[in-house]
Amino acid sequence: MFNILFMGPNWTFIYIVFDAALYPGANVPLAQLIVAPLIFIVALTYTMLAVTMPRAGADFVWISRSIHPFVGFIESWILVVFVASYFGVQGSAFIGPAIGSLYGGWALITNNPGLTSMIATLTTPLNLVIFTVICIVITQIQVAAGTKNYFRLQWVWFSFVCLGILLYAGSMLLTGHDGFVARFNQLSGMNYDNIIAAAQSAGYNTGFTTFGMLFGTVYAFLIYWGFSWSSFFAGEMKEAYRSQIIAIVGGVIIFAFATWGQYQIAYMVVGQPFMHAASYLAVSGNPAWTAPTGPWLSYLVAFATNNPYVAAIVASSILIGVLGTLASYSFMITRVLFAWSFDRLLPTAFSNLDRRFHSPRNALGLAFVLAMVFVYLGNYTTLLNYLVYGTLGLWATSTIVGIAAAVFPYRRKDIFEKAPGIAKKMIGKVPLMALLGAITAVVSAFGAITSALPQFIGAPVNPFYLAAAGATVVIGIIYFVLVYIYNQRRGLDMTIAFREIPPL
Repeated sequence: MFNILFMGPNWTFIYIVFDAALYPGANVPLAQLIVAPLIFIVALTYTMLAVTMPRAGADFVWISRSIHPFVGFIESWILVVFVASYFGVQGSAFIGPAIGSLYGGWALITNNPGLTSMIATLTTPLNLVIFTVICIVITQIQVAAGTKNYFRLQWVWFSFVCLGILLYAGSMLLTGHDGFVARFNQLSGMNYDNIIAAAQSAGYNTGFTTFGMLFGTVYAFLIYWGFSWSSFFAGEMKEAYRSQIIAIVGGVIIFAFATWGQYQIAYMVVGQPFMHAASYLAVSGNPAWTAPTGPWLSYLVAFATNNPYVAAIVASSILIGVLGTLASYSFMITRVLFAWSFDRLLPTAFSNLDRRFHSPRNALGLAFVLAMVFVYLGNYTTLLNYLVYGTLGLWATSTIVGIAAAVFPYRRKDIFEKAPGIAKKMIGKVPLMALLGAITAVVSAFGAITSALPQFIGAPVNPFYLAAAGATVVIGIIYFVLVYIYNQRRGLDMTIAFREIPPL
């Protein structure tokens, strides 16, 4: 549940629009089928490392113990920075579309155009910041309440998200393609066929191309991120071996079918040419798309049902999904900060636990500060624009994890020989973990590269955005060196701790 909720099973409502608009010729359902087997291999690699070294901090522990502490810190530093940066984009990326879908859909079904004015009122930059901060505060309290209470509430968020997905799928399938077209022409003030013609007249290809299908997989890679998040608190689990296999591998399999099904339903009912044409017109600001919000699936479902409450639940499930995802961000970041603190890369106060709820309260406080910093940067400065290649950074970290898995059986034979069954499987004389690690590094590198491709075909890769990703690494290097020198001067040899796995 945790991994699936972090990945965002209903982010499909939004991602299909950006994928279709930014990668002409993409086949969104097919992209899921292409990427799913690759992610499955990556998931197996993460599972093997998670069951071998089930500790808080996951990637940081694995890499620092198998390659080098410096590499482990830089990888986890990049991960924390880019994950924390997503706090700053929640308002515009998810909350805004959710509000647009909610009021836009309700206005259509109830024939109350006045409700559409609420979209502009509620989605002002200031209001989106307020909504984002409220969500962050709620989820910070959730994490602070301890692991058991945290998961109880996560199940609530997860159940509501699943309800929204089921209502979307049911409404679309019951209406069918002809019913959707008829209702769209009746209620939208636009014409279905004219939308397709307008996009084609603007030079947009509503069909499929090899290039689009290959590089349009970027959103498939993006939506799977978080498949291994359970590994960050593996040390808190009972039966970590069994739990991690179910959570990581099982989560990927379930998520693949769920997301593919949602995309396929959109193509069947809404129609692929129309879905792509509407997405392009909306994202490019073409006046042919006159709806008060983008063609998010959570908005288009209003053309498939007469029940405003069904449409409202589908749209609201995005807001609830934001709560679940933000809570996952904080939960994951606190575990990495805890691991850093334990290995003296942060003051030991950040590994202190609250006596009542046993949560890392100081680490959570630092995570909250990071969240607020990125909310400010994302909404009141242009600095966060330079981290738009965030997916590049995330998949770059996975590339390093793949390399760590590939060398681990050889560099740390002492730990490898004590690993549980699945982690010690051999293909001839080659450890399966090493083989899967090498494949993971290649797959992850491809995901990182495609994320930096032009947003619209023909646009150059922005060197400033790449430089910002590089600057993030440089800042991490400077921090590590300063901490190392500081600890050396006070007589603490940090390398000793990295020779062993931290205790549970």
